[in-house]
Amino acid sequence: MKLPAQDAAARGGTPEARFRVILPRHTAAPLRQVARRIVVALLVMAATVLIVHADRGGYHDNADGRVDIAERAGSQV
Repeated sequence: MKLPAQDAAARGGTPEARFRVILPRHTAAPLRQVARRIVVALLVMAATVLIVHADRGGYHDNADGRVDIAERAGSQV
């Protein structure tokens, strides 16, 4: 634990030693933030489906023996 005598920020030392919290000045509208998160979630879902599609040989469906794209997408949900 640093004592105030040893901590440059606590004793108000050099300007470089002072720490400031900088808050963002511009924030996106809430609807835009939600839309961005939905787009990112859909991109992650699409990437996951593509990875499963690339490794489709390792999957087996007991009903008909093959796994189509709809089943791959549904298995990720």
